[in-house]
Amino acid sequence: MSTRAGVAVTLHPERSQAAHVALEVVGWLEAHNYAVRLLADDATELGRVELSVPDNELGVDAVLAVSLGGDGTMLRTFDLVHHHSVPVLSINIGHLGYLTEFEPIDAIPAIEKALAGDLPVEERMMVASHIERSDGSVDGPWVGLNEAVLEKKDQGHTVRLEVDLDGGAVVAVRVLDEIEGRFVPDDDDDSLKD
Repeated sequence: MSTRAGVAVTLHPERSQAAHVALEVVGWLEAHNYAVRLLADDATELGRVELSVPDNELGVDAVLAVSLGGDGTMLRTFDLVHHHSVPVLSINIGHLGYLTEFEPIDAIPAIEKALAGDLPVEERMMVASHIERSDGSVDGPWVGLNEAVLEKKDQGHTVRLEVDLDGGAVVAVRVLDEIEGRFVPDDDDDSLKD
């Protein structure tokens, strides 16, 4: 029988239960002729280095990504596969699991349903962000699920923020300077006055 489409599997690096569940998941996927893809560290942890792929290839030709961990593992998985439009099925091996959908005991049945197309795919809003520095250099882009956080690391520097939606500005640019813990509008920029 020929190998079916690929399935990416990621796991929390510090939770032994994630490795245990991952071995069960990988075994089930292989028994059903799916091509399993693992990140290098995950493959080493599981003793399955032959399944290792580079980070940027995890989602290539994959029909599903299975995240075994908490919300952080799910967000990391999403970051690795979103460019390939791969749905992420998250199994909660974390503490709270706000974003994770299933418990470990439900992992195999949930994966089976997802691969059969019997689970709904919930579309989530994605946010892309980048930083344009005053010298013209650009950092990023970074992609987030639902939100992005911008944090200023040095006090006393001016921050200009512009929010665009599909290339068009949707939020007026504000120029702020932090002075003694207060945010003060920059009165020198007439384009920002209400």
